[in-house]
Amino acid sequence: MKCFVLLLALLFSLIKVSRADTAEGFYLRILPDSVVVGRQSINGRATIATLPRATLHNYHLADYIGLPRDKQLVYIHAMWGGRERTHNATATKLRAQPVSRVLSIIWHTDALGYTRSWELAIQQGEDIGGLVARYLASCNDEGNYLLCHSMGHRILQGIYRADDAERVRFQAVFFAAPDLDTDVFQEELRLLPRQTDRFLLYANDRDMALRLSKLLRGRRRLGRDILQAISWPDKLELIDVTDSAHNGSDWLTGHLYFRKNPMVLRDIAAVIDEREDSRTAKRSAVDATVLYLP
Repeated sequence: MKCFVLLLALLFSLIKVSRADTAEGFYLRILPDSVVVGRQSINGRATIATLPRATLHNYHLADYIGLPRDKQLVYIHAMWGGRERTHNATATKLRAQPVSRVLSIIWHTDALGYTRSWELAIQQGEDIGGLVARYLASCNDEGNYLLCHSMGHRILQGIYRADDAERVRFQAVFFAAPDLDTDVFQEELRLLPRQTDRFLLYANDRDMALRLSKLLRGRRRLGRDILQAISWPDKLELIDVTDSAHNGSDWLTGHLYFRKNPMVLRDIAAVIDEREDSRTAKRSAVDATVLYLP
């Protein structure tokens, strides 16, 4: 009996340590007329404040969530990635990254329509742009890291229409399966490569979701076609995940690898933690400018 009690005490202490090592979680949830600021935990979401979407320029996000004590990861999900069960599972994985805080931007997508969601995304990003950019600029000293997935990059495009966006600095930016035109760095995201110390893009040239996007948009997609591109921004580190993206439960689309394939999250963690020798992405022997996930 005494041994059993000691075992329970040990397990409880391990749980406490595990929770202490988990990053705090916050979110912005964009609704038609408002933006909800809330806390994200293993138990779900809890609202802190609801801000009118039309007057977000009057508010400072730090007044509601403070500043991170250390490194902060900002996450923008893909189309349909904001569904509560999906988002909660992803947020839990991200809070295990070597950061002190994860801030998720949860945006509204059309139930079925790709084109409508495409239009909604950039408008929502533009509406929250000033609020988010002012906050991130105030966190420059703590360290900002950015992770976008798929159509979530359209939110980022909208944010970059805000004047304050030029004041933001990132230690590293991670693009996963970006659903963007390949010329985006000559247009709305032209400042981004100069505002980050490191810029990593994970791409799969057999990404079925981006193949459909290419057909609908009539333009090459950054997260699929850049592997055939002649050039890209000098700072960009391109990671080819084609050989591993279709493994496991994402065997069909090869689009959800950043959260389905643990090798991607381990690679992101190694970059954030500045452990280059622990990265799962390796230098290609065929093309020295490209890394790959074996």
